[in-house]
Amino acid sequence: MRRVCQDVAGAINDPHCCGSVADAAVDLKFLINSAEETCRERLVLKAVQVNITVNLEDPQVNGVRSGLDESTLRFELNGVVIPNSSLTIGRTYELIDGENVLTNMSISYHPSGSELTFGTNTVKVDIDDMVDNHMPQLVQTFEI
Repeated sequence: MRRVCQDVAGAINDPHCCGSVADAAVDLKFLINSAEETCRERLVLKAVQVNITVNLEDPQVNGVRSGLDESTLRFELNGVVIPNSSLTIGRTYELIDGENVLTNMSISYHPSGSELTFGTNTVKVDIDDMVDNHMPQLVQTFEI
């Protein structure tokens, strides 16, 4: 019996063919582009589209936050630092003490097939706040 993976209304409808890994900080979804691909004991992919999305927030400490320092952002995939210019970054600012402060970032990256490996892939993200506090490194692995 053949099972075919398709992206239906933005949802992955067969978890045995496609994967979805969710974490409070990282949301990864992999979609199979070709409806002709079948699942068997071993999954062979002609084309895989991976979208990596990371949401960062500067936490409040005693009701105060300094904001994220975007210049310290480091996004790494499988040991390779991805230039910030290759990332799609959404920014949210909050008015704090009369100043617009970057409090949230939504970072998306669409790696090419050559940046991914069959098996385990690892995403690491580092960032500091505006007073040089280093946020704990985000590390997420996913399988293809």
